[in-house]
Amino acid sequence: MKENIKKIKEIWSVPRYHALIELFLYLIFFVIVAIIIRSATSSNDVVYQSALDKFNNMRSFNYECNISKKVNNVTNTYNVIGSLNYKNTFTYLNTNYEIIDGSIMKDGSISNIKLDFDLFYITHTNLYTEINSNKLYSKTSFEDGTISKTYRIFKNNKYIDITTYELNDLIFKAIIDYNDTLLNIEDYVIEISYSNIE
Repeated sequence: MKENIKKIKEIWSVPRYHALIELFLYLIFFVIVAIIIRSATSSNDVVYQSALDKFNNMRSFNYECNISKKVNNVTNTYNVIGSLNYKNTFTYLNTNYEIIDGSIMKDGSISNIKLDFDLFYITHTNLYTEINSNKLYSKTSFEDGTISKTYRIFKNNKYIDITTYELNDLIFKAIIDYNDTLLNIEDYVIEISYSNIE
């Protein structure tokens, strides 16, 4: 061991070898620093997605849509249960339907179903487009961590409020309140709950 230390001291005392050893040590130092920096930046490539972006990117989920419509002091309620996996299917009055390119289909052909309510917002991408193209009107945080965000959409001097409820950056419910925007309708509210979101 003493011999190794003595050899290192001899080599270190020669200016030429001294400079080469220092250069080699600096090279090792900078290689280590470069490796650390590269590994740190590659592990931080996770892109943050807001709850609204995750909502738009949902590809598989179940939904339940409860619709309340009051006309001439008579309230009618409707319930639509559906899922989106490979197809956007829903059940209304115990009949199965599918939405393809905005059309309601039954057994592979366009359905002649007459609905007393608007299915536009059942498709989450339509809901996302409306929300994303409007400004946040109000925001409320609850003790359990749930956040509600309301977006006001003006159409023909009237407005529609869309309120989303999110928890852990996932939207699990949306309420669309038409606020008397349709002729002779006193109250029109659509509540959509999402589950099994992937």
